[in-house]
Amino acid sequence: MATTSPNFGFPMNDDDQERFIDWRKKVNTGEESAVYMIDKEIAKKNDKIKVMAGELKPDGWDPETKTQTLTFDGLTEDSNGEIGIALGATTEQREFARKAKFAVAGQSENQLTIMADGQIPTVSVPVVLAIFN
Repeated sequence: MATTSPNFGFPMNDDDQERFIDWRKKVNTGEESAVYMIDKEIAKKNDKIKVMAGELKPDGWDPETKTQTLTFDGLTEDSNGEIGIALGATTEQREFARKAKFAVAGQSENQLTIMADGQIPTVSVPVVLAIFN
């Protein structure tokens, strides 16, 4: 019997009399196919994640508060996300980042403030921010 999945309506079939070619066409062909529907759902999720690069600069730190504020277009006061050291960071940059013990200290419209709970880095540290809207 032909049925559809409960969440997205993907074609399902437990009818052993239906020819494989007919079932395959339902799964792989046209806008009603499972492949097309899965692709549409994944695209919706990708629209909700925005990834941006930034850089913590050695001369950008406030020595009293041990903070630095970065600008990220699209960040809001209540955005949810994750910031981390960029993939291309050198061994030296990663070592300074570990010694700095970074933490998010504040967030506002297009602004993210990072605090060094440890040592302020004397090298630039590349970061990546992912915002989940």
